[in-house]
Amino acid sequence: MVAETFMVPMDDDELQAELWDRLGRALNNVDNELSNQRTELIKYYRGEELGTEIKGYSKARTRQSMEAVEWAMPHIIRAFFSGSSPVKFSPLQEDDEEQARQETDVVMSILRKTEYYTALETWFRSTLIDPNGYVKVWWEDKSAYSPPTDYSGLTYAQVGMLSIDPNVYIENADVDEDNLFSVQVRYADKRGKICIQAVPPEEVLVDNDITCTDLDSARLVAHNRQVTKSYLVEQGYDPNVVLSLPTSDRLRESTEREKRRITEDEQDYLHSGITTLVDLFEIVVCVDQDGDGIAEKRKIVMAGTTGNSEFLENEETDYQPLIALATIPQPHRHPGESMVQMTKENELIQSTLTRQMLDNLYRTNRPRTYAGRGVQIDQLMTYVPHSVVECEDPRMIATEQTPPIVASLMPAFDYFERRFEATSGVTRMTQGLDARTLAEAPMTSYLGARNDSTSRIELIIGSWARTGIAKLFQKVHHLMRKHQDVKHTIKMRGKWIDIDPSTWRDRFDTEPQVGLGTGTPEENVSAGLSVLELQKEALSHGLTSARHIYRTLDDICRGMGKPGAGRYFYNPETPEGKQAIDAVQKQKQEAQAKQEMLIAEGLRLDAQDKHANRMIEVGELQRKIEKDTSDAEFDRTQLEVQEDENIPGSAV
Repeated sequence: MVAETFMVPMDDDELQAELWDRLGRALNNVDNELSNQRTELIKYYRGEELGTEIKGYSKARTRQSMEAVEWAMPHIIRAFFSGSSPVKFSPLQEDDEEQARQETDVVMSILRKTEYYTALETWFRSTLIDPNGYVKVWWEDKSAYSPPTDYSGLTYAQVGMLSIDPNVYIENADVDEDNLFSVQVRYADKRGKICIQAVPPEEVLVDNDITCTDLDSARLVAHNRQVTKSYLVEQGYDPNVVLSLPTSDRLRESTEREKRRITEDEQDYLHSGITTLVDLFEIVVCVDQDGDGIAEKRKIVMAGTTGNSEFLENEETDYQPLIALATIPQPHRHPGESMVQMTKENELIQSTLTRQMLDNLYRTNRPRTYAGRGVQIDQLMTYVPHSVVECEDPRMIATEQTPPIVASLMPAFDYFERRFEATSGVTRMTQGLDARTLAEAPMTSYLGARNDSTSRIELIIGSWARTGIAKLFQKVHHLMRKHQDVKHTIKMRGKWIDIDPSTWRDRFDTEPQVGLGTGTPEENVSAGLSVLELQKEALSHGLTSARHIYRTLDDICRGMGKPGAGRYFYNPETPEGKQAIDAVQKQKQEAQAKQEMLIAEGLRLDAQDKHANRMIEVGELQRKIEKDTSDAEFDRTQLEVQEDENIPGSAV
């Protein structure tokens, strides 16, 4: 039984106190440990000074952290943007395959109409630099109003009908002595859309007891940003409440934010009046406000500062808009390990070696001169090229001798370069072919080494596809089902199709199409072509069908970075595809019938030819018999004559 002390509803003051307490202990808070780590990582990525520089000595930086990030980005961008979709929805049952494929294509088509590329590129780069990268996806209702239209002579009932229309906004209304109204109205054109935007890490506050990257499992997630009072009034919030809000202080005083905005032009300045900046918190929190003993998930929009804030929204929700990524997720922790975190130590060492090498070269090429008069400690301690250093021997004039160390440092550079490659996964092989590689290694060996060297990056890509991108697709799918309740038409794969997201089912399972374990595009295309050859052979035996062949063609096209087979081939499951197949079958049947007719005609003609030839043979045989008979008769007659001539007494 639930204790009675838990069955007391919370008023607004109590709820605000609890929220501020939890926000104060949340991860990513300004100028806490995570924020200080990110500030240092920004310095490494930008190649700023380390703080150990000495006047008169080299301040060179190797910029390996930036190079690791920027050499990894082309592989990541190619994986997520060269194909049709980085993930796909899994079918719920056997007859759901085509619907799952269509919903995947629709979600991808919707994303391409947003700031998809810009948001994801920023999200990925932020994740490679910081322990976590964040992106926000939400549904935004956009309302555009027509120019004002004047109506006069309206009755009270007619004005009432206008006022209850949610798409009509009445600006002015006057009534005359006959109780007839003259009104000025604007008609609203309400259009909603899905929005996606990368979010700076210091703006995302996460409950500090979260033990994974998935923000949907957190009991509190908040997006804190600076907005103007004018923006809040425009969003429909009470102007009296908005105008009473205090000026923003949390983000304006953030050291991390100032470090990211390195130029003076980017720094915040104090606004006044309706353009004053205030802190806005969009919070999704599990809290038992109604006192029923069960914590509900609520969306709370709160503006202001600690001890001086106001609720602008407070309602139950089933949606949390933020998604987190980590380059290397850490077990049972929300913060991950970024690529810059992995490479910064190596960059520090190589920067130190580079500085020492350059200092040695400077001293070798620009030596100082020792001259006798007296010892000057400041001159010995401070290196100034081509300067004169005084010494005790009054007769001494000598050039400073600096032994070169460049040759000694080169093995160390090579060692730390290999260490950098092993740490980051960015190697010479991933940076393209050079003349030496082409000359020293066969292409097959090079490709094998390149695939091995990109395994680390492919692992990161696969992890992001299975976590962040899968979450993105699921959230877009959820928003479309919830807000797009009207059937509409979109263009997809070169043709227009009707979709009704309100009829879609929940989908929580996705399959990655990129990253380690899914094969390279070249491997997938080669495998698809091999399957296609086998299907050609199997088709004659009835072991495959047009539907299966189309799927293979679709996989090949997607592996080649094309939108799919629908742009180049008929889908046998569509009406036009079935019509095309029927037409081909009809042509085959007609051709077969014609062939059979020709064969029959040929057989008939052949039979006729054989009969004629037989008759000729019979005639020739008969003529031969007749000739033989005639010849025999002649011979017999000749014999009889000869016999008569030889009979005695027969001569006259």
